[in-house]
Amino acid sequence: KCYTMTVEKARRRKMEKNKRQSLLIALCWTVYVLAYVARYSYNANINPIISDYGILQKSIVSTPQTLFFFAYGIGQVVNGFMCRRYNKRVVIPIALAVSGVCNFVPFIANDFSVLNAVWMLNGVAQSFLWTSIIFSLSNSLDKSRLPQATFIMSSTVALGTFLAYGLSALFTT
Repeated sequence: KCYTMTVEKARRRKMEKNKRQSLLIALCWTVYVLAYVARYSYNANINPIISDYGILQKSIVSTPQTLFFFAYGIGQVVNGFMCRRYNKRVVIPIALAVSGVCNFVPFIANDFSVLNAVWMLNGVAQSFLWTSIIFSLSNSLDKSRLPQATFIMSSTVALGTFLAYGLSALFTT
């Protein structure tokens, strides 16, 4: 009878662990899909931005994208080295919140130059996400679950990009 109870407890623990790991994968997937929506929202809305702000030169309208690119790229390298030192449960929600606010600013900003700073800040915020998510998954999942998580996380780019451009089209009409 003792052996049966021990086996049953081990089975329950394994089921709970699998459930927690599946939830973590789903949560990381959701976070990164939303990150892609927030990352491509400017690009997806470039024509309305040009008309709303009355921009006549393409070089001016591409400046926020360039600033985002540099902030994101440099931030990825820095956060790749630093992500083991900060609390992911705090950093990831803050990065998402900052990115969300940055995506709201174009609706209320009167001056286009504000978007340069805001989109650079968005790049910094977004740079925390990928390294933190991958670090969390690699440290929290069983080795046998890593290929599944990798496959699932690879779908975030396609879905996030689709949603960014799809929502842009929907809101533009």
